[in-house]
Amino acid sequence: MRWFVEVSPTGDVSKSSRYCVEAKQWQAALQETRKSLGDIGPLSKFAIELLDNGYRAVDPATKTRYTVAKAPDDAELTPLNGNSSPAAEATAGPKIQPVHPSKSQTTPATEKAPASATPAKSSLDYHVVRKRSEDPSDRTPISYREFAYAVKPGTTRAAAEELILERFREVQTTLEGRAPGKFIQLAVFDHVFEKRPANKPLVTLAWKDWRGEPILAF
Repeated sequence: MRWFVEVSPTGDVSKSSRYCVEAKQWQAALQETRKSLGDIGPLSKFAIELLDNGYRAVDPATKTRYTVAKAPDDAELTPLNGNSSPAAEATAGPKIQPVHPSKSQTTPATEKAPASATPAKSSLDYHVVRKRSEDPSDRTPISYREFAYAVKPGTTRAAAEELILERFREVQTTLEGRAPGKFIQLAVFDHVFEKRPANKPLVTLAWKDWRGEPILAF
């Protein structure tokens, strides 16, 4: 699987650079890119956010923002040692060069994808209508993630359940490597809303890592 990894200072997205690497998961793509740039630290203290079409990770120590999104299977890999080859094969050597280093060719990390954009493996089209992310603090030592999704009217309960479980696995992946104390709440609605939903959700999911399996409610 190929991934685009866009790297920029947190205070200036105009200086972003994009790389294309090959990895099984987005975390591996992120780590491979960081390693090529000389950064081999852990992800445990990163602030990670699930986007509509990928992931955003911020390193508070270096004030660097990484935006990771799936790339087409035929996307050109960033040259390593002068050749285009999977990033996983590069264990050492010169730093890789940006695929699109110029300002005019990069996409600011703060831009959201169109609402119709969804991860390729999703079984159902959806919109993210609400999201909330909180990292552990002295007051609350919990990694908390909350998302509300909207699907088209008439969606069956079975389809909504399949979607919410897919989204749960994706969100849960973003919390891998974090200390115990993870709380995820998801909901799927059959309409788009801004402040308050007009109807109750088709399905909700709540998961606390200290209680085991996620709990679904209809």
